[in-house]
Amino acid sequence: MILLLLACSPEPAFADPAQDVLDQLDTDGSGALTLEELRAPNPWRMMKILDKDANSRIDLDELRADLDRWPVITGAGMNHRAHKAGKQGG
Repeated sequence: MILLLLACSPEPAFADPAQDVLDQLDTDGSGALTLEELRAPNPWRMMKILDKDANSRIDLDELRADLDRWPVITGAGMNHRAHKAGKQGG
């Protein structure tokens, strides 16, 4: 019974941080990030690091693979690092 209820749930129990970042930065709705959409001190460097297939777009899998490299600036201006689930340190 519990399995059936979970299967009917409209959203996953845990948010995907990579999907959250993509949703916030993907202003054109393409499902990938372009150089113009990157919010980083050096967007060209971030593109070079994250764009593993060199197509000038960072897709969800590429973003998810290297999420720890992204600084996260909160509304209060504090700089944090995004971490994969279960990973410690920074």
